Amino acid sequence: MRLLLNGFRLLEAAGACEVISSGLDRGRDDHCGEWWSALAATARAYRRALLDTAGEGYGPVKRWAEVDLARPYASYFVEERARLGFEYEYWLNVVPGGAAYVVWLNAYVAAAELDGHRVVHALRQWCAIASEFIDTSALAEAPSLYEQLQRAADGLERFLPLPEHALRDMRRFALLPETFPS
Repeated sequence: MRLLLNGFRLLEAAGACEVISSGLDRGRDDHCGEWWSALAATARAYRRALLDTAGEGYGPVKRWAEVDLARPYASYFVEERARLGFEYEYWLNVVPGGAAYVVWLNAYVAAAELDGHRVVHALRQWCAIASEFIDTSALAEAPSLYEQLQRAADGLERFLPLPEHALRDMRRFALLPETFPS
């Protein structure tokens, strides 16, 4: 599960969580099945919020990160939602050009889901933001979308304060609960 979540394969992770949840005995007192159902719902909602940032900015993630205790499973993953909310707020609202990182992440998720149209749209947005800081003309010369995604990641490293390459640093945006039930 960590591999799927760390790779931003959020729909696959959500589906796997539901399979795990349905295979568990619902009569157990440890709420293990409920936890897996909550993770499935959280992963799906996180994916939607992440994708919506491309058009709406910080708002979708902010709404996702704020926990509505009236909703089912709301008490799960409160810390993780808050951590991710602060991460997006930092990159979208504080770091000059940081929105390029989030838009690039949108392109990465779209590539993982084999959605070429969304990859192209996100990379166009990336170019619009990044062109204020670096020359982005080499991106169009790349022979494939995956090569364009790689070149965009390399470009992020040239104008953002990243401690490591974006392909490794993006783990900061991964939905990773601290513990998994056994």
